[in-house]
Amino acid sequence: MAKRPASVAQLINAIDTPILLLTSETEVSHINAAFRLRFPYATPLLEGTLLGESTAWKWDRVDAPQRLAAVDHDGRVELRAHMIVGDEGWQPVHVTVCKLPDENLTVFTVQADGVGTDQLRKSHQEMIDVVENISDGFYGLDRDMCFTYVNARAEILMQQSRDELLGKNIFELYPQIRDTPAYEALNRAAVEKEMVSFEMYSQLMQTWIEGRVYPSDSGYSVFIHDIGERKAAVEMAAQLNAELEQRVIERTAQLEATNRELEAFSYSVSHDLRAPLRAMDGFSLAILEDYGDQLDEIGQNFLKRIRSASQRMETLIDSLLQLSRLTRQPLAVQPVNLSWLTSKILAGLHDLQPERNVEFVIEEDVIAPGDENLLSALLQNLLHNSWKFTAKQAKAVITFGAKREEKRIVYYIQDNGVGFNPAHKSQLFRPFYRLHQNDEFEGLGIGLATAQRIVLRHQGEIWADADVNHGATFYFTLKVQEA
Repeated sequence: MAKRPASVAQLINAIDTPILLLTSETEVSHINAAFRLRFPYATPLLEGTLLGESTAWKWDRVDAPQRLAAVDHDGRVELRAHMIVGDEGWQPVHVTVCKLPDENLTVFTVQADGVGTDQLRKSHQEMIDVVENISDGFYGLDRDMCFTYVNARAEILMQQSRDELLGKNIFELYPQIRDTPAYEALNRAAVEKEMVSFEMYSQLMQTWIEGRVYPSDSGYSVFIHDIGERKAAVEMAAQLNAELEQRVIERTAQLEATNRELEAFSYSVSHDLRAPLRAMDGFSLAILEDYGDQLDEIGQNFLKRIRSASQRMETLIDSLLQLSRLTRQPLAVQPVNLSWLTSKILAGLHDLQPERNVEFVIEEDVIAPGDENLLSALLQNLLHNSWKFTAKQAKAVITFGAKREEKRIVYYIQDNGVGFNPAHKSQLFRPFYRLHQNDEFEGLGIGLATAQRIVLRHQGEIWADADVNHGATFYFTLKVQEA
């Protein structure tokens, strides 16, 4: 199918060269935006007038009218003139007049360098090539709402050839457009004199489209784009979100039920299981006190071991309950002075063993966002480890500080204690996992698991570096933000 050139009036507005369009009677039919911007004083003197009668010009040659009339024969004429630019001012200009083939129009190009018509023809063709190859449908309408141009994509979307559309009124061909967003956009563009966009479901095209209407002096340029796939994706995403929200509601209900079961279990552990342990401990103590003299040393040792085991089990139950509560209690996030907490905890440890030679190196005013009670428990566990594992050092050193790494702040606690084998790093934070025997260092193996839970509640990370007999350093980050 042969392609028809796009409406010149609609296309020359995109060209920076000042241009007039003339009818066959040399009446000024269109003035482009560049001309209006460059010659605002002359524009009203030219609109709707015959070029030869306009007072906007002074021709340098007396035979200018005859030369203009010869454009039909010669195809191109160049003239010199003076353009009015004010009450008393005139500016020399170079005028190129060209008769466009297959158009009943004359292009009147005004500029200083004498180049224009060739550029117009080239730009005209370039714009046609662009319009024909864009993914959007494009069509031009004149002031009477008749099609002046239809690109290939618009033919597909509108399901008619350009030969069937050109020169026809859009509302006569598609009466269903009335009372749609497209109709409203055309009316708004006519009134507001600026681009108006719209979105609608087209019964004709059987898909969702979005459009943009650009008004001009000669009519409208309309771009339409098929957004059916995008709309389907949005609807699918909305459906998935709704399903996800429902799953979250269901999952939340399940978690709440599980939490209630855990709370019931915790109550059972704290009351029902402790009673037998206390009975074991109490009766063992009674036997030792009342019948100890009837038992040999081995029998007394057995009872002492029963008491020690029951007491240890009760301590383990307390630790498990504390660990489970960490995952359920809400966070009260606020700025927390970790330096002050560290000083307070280490002072308390030193009061318990004042005979130890320990140096504390604490960075001042390290502030972090978090739950003060939980962060205090975190530091308590980490610092207690450092205190415990430096017990065999003649002079122990425990350091607390913070450093910036890229976009995060890393807090650390370092000591010069016994350290641990780096091969066991991955096991450090498992509940009840111990790197040292009870006869070396006492403990339950729950402190680092508790520390990890607290850090995870604050959306952070915790890790450690160490070597045997070369101390250990524990690092952690906190990402939680203040409420």
